[in-house]
Amino acid sequence: MDLTSYDIIIFPMFEHHQFYLVCFDMNCPAIEVIDNMHKENSWVSLKDNPKFLSKGTPCKVRHIFSTYLKEVKHPKALSIPHVAPRRRVIDWGTRENFTDCGIFAMRHMEAYVASNKPLNCGFNKKESEQQEQIKTLRMKYVSKILLSDANLLKRKVIEDARKVADKKKVV
Repeated sequence: MDLTSYDIIIFPMFEHHQFYLVCFDMNCPAIEVIDNMHKENSWVSLKDNPKFLSKGTPCKVRHIFSTYLKEVKHPKALSIPHVAPRRRVIDWGTRENFTDCGIFAMRHMEAYVASNKPLNCGFNKKESEQQEQIKTLRMKYVSKILLSDANLLKRKVIEDARKVADKKKVV
């Protein structure tokens, strides 16, 4: 795949029961880790080490992605290997919400535009206030997935929803 026309390349990650993102800003270049957990609560390690197995996952991803970029002769192939991943500071980070990391990751993917631009996700800073936002996003994402043309059962989902709606009209 030719990646030269892409400014941003995002790798969704799942590690230690936590979803987070490793974002490559090809213009700067920069590598950002976006995790909904506050730094002190996060399992994500940015540790770099000459030994591959001792690296943190974002550094492993950088290594593998850099190898790919060199293989396909991408213009940024020589600069990406030297960029240190850094954690994106977010003011809506959570301390105890270990369940909604997938929702946060999807919203972060939608909102991420560049390493030097604000990340406007719309999340409230208070974790207690985020719950209503999370609920709304869950409904948004599940409806997009169920009604996607990629869903082979899309017609059945629509038919079943109509049946439920018709029963509610009668009552």
